[in-house]
Amino acid sequence: MPTIKCKTCKKEFRPSKHYIDSLYCHHCRHLKPKTKCKNCGIEFHAIKKYKDSEYCSSCRKYHKNCEICGKEIFVQARTCSKECAYELKKASWLKSCGTTHNFSKNSISRKNWEGRLKTEEGIDNVFQREEVKEKSKKSHLEKLGVENPSQSKIIKEQKAKTGLRNFGVKAGFVDIEKCKKTWFKKYGVKYPSQCIEVKKRIRQKNEELGIWFPLSKLPELELYRYNVGIITRENINRYGEKYLLTNAKELYQKNKNLKFKEKLSVDHKFSVIEGFKNKISPEIIGSIINLEIMTISENSKKHKRCSVTRQKLINDYKNFLNENKIN
Repeated sequence: MPTIKCKTCKKEFRPSKHYIDSLYCHHCRHLKPKTKCKNCGIEFHAIKKYKDSEYCSSCRKYHKNCEICGKEIFVQARTCSKECAYELKKASWLKSCGTTHNFSKNSISRKNWEGRLKTEEGIDNVFQREEVKEKSKKSHLEKLGVENPSQSKIIKEQKAKTGLRNFGVKAGFVDIEKCKKTWFKKYGVKYPSQCIEVKKRIRQKNEELGIWFPLSKLPELELYRYNVGIITRENINRYGEKYLLTNAKELYQKNKNLKFKEKLSVDHKFSVIEGFKNKISPEIIGSIINLEIMTISENSKKHKRCSVTRQKLINDYKNFLNENKIN
C-alpha cells in the first residue's frame, strides 16, 4: 500500500487495514485538535491520558497550588514568591526549633549553641573571644583609625546627620512623650526600668554575669524587704497621684528645701517586719493601700508599729483589687 503524508505532523505513513481511509498517522489519530495552553499560550495536542487538560506538557509537569496562599504555580517550587517561601520557612522552623527563626533568642538551636559555648569555652557569645576582640580592633583601626567605632569622627558625624534627618536633633530622643506613651502601653509605666518584669530580667542577667549578688543567697527577711521595696516603688509610680495625691517626683521636689527630720517619706501602715512575721505577701505590704506619707521624724517614732490591723489591711487590699479590676 502506498504511503500517505499525515495531515497533522506531515510525516509519511502507511495506513493499516483498519484505518485505510485515515488521513492521520497512528500517533496523530488519537489526538484532539490543537488547543492553546492556558499558562504559556503555546498550542499543543492533548494526548488521550490528558485529553481534558488545559495545559501543555511543560506547564502540566509542575502545575500545583502555592502551599501558603493557594495561588496556581507552574515552577519546580512549593511557593509562588519570596514572601510565601519565607512564611513556609517560618512554619518549618516553628516545628523544628520552637520559634519562627532557627537562630532566634529562644530557639532550640540557639540554646544548644549557647550551651556549647558555655561548656567548651566558658563564654556567652563569640564576641567574648580574645581573637575576635583583637580582630575587631584591628579592623576598626584599618578602616576608621580608632579601636572603637564610637570614637571615630566619621561615625559621630553620621550619627548626628541621622539624628537630624530622622528626629530633628543631633542626639537623644526628640519626642520623649511619645516614648512614654509607648512604654506605658507596653509595660504600664512611664519608663521600662520601672516595670517589675524588666527589673527581674535585668537582675537575672546581672546575676548570671556575676555583677550582682544572687537574691537566692540573701537571708529571707532581706529578700522579703527587697521584694516589698520593688512593689512599693511600682505602686507609688502607678497609683500615687490617685491615692496619695503625690508621686515620687513631687516628693523629691518638696524635700529639696526641707530639713532632714521634716522631709517627707513613705511609710507602710502595716510594717514590713510584721508582714514578714505574719507571712503576708509582699504584694499586699507594698500595695498603695498600705502606704501613707509622713515626715521622717514621725516615721522614726512609729518604728515597726502598725497603724492598721491585719484584717483591715486584707479587706482594703481586696477592695483595691476590685476597684481597679485587677485579677
